[in-house]
Amino acid sequence: MKNILCFVYESFVNFESALACRYIAQDENYNVIYFGYDNSFVKTLAGMKVIPDMKLADISSTSDIHGIIIPGEVNRILRPELKSLILKLMEEKKMIATICAGPEYLAKLGIVNDKKIYLFNGT
Repeated sequence: MKNILCFVYESFVNFESALACRYIAQDENYNVIYFGYDNSFVKTLAGMKVIPDMKLADISSTSDIHGIIIPGEVNRILRPELKSLILKLMEEKKMIATICAGPEYLAKLGIVNDKKIYLFNGT
């Protein structure tokens, strides 16, 4: 089973990640795990309350993680522990997917400066 992490955080845009995660979860080879800075409710930009499956601090190994999805929102706070996870996944050449304003996390790390970025506008 390949695990895909999806980052959920205060004011994230849930409809962006919901569709992507739905299609991933339909594949029997993949499992979507929703994680946050902690495991308490976060309120999405649309006002929904979401409880992450796990908190970021509980991710001790990346061996069973195939990739990560980072949706956008208005308050993009890059804490050191998320920075470490993203950098580790990059080092291991795992999938890093960002949606809407999510690439700002990667820009804050300076890891997109010399990388090829694929943009999809739905057409």
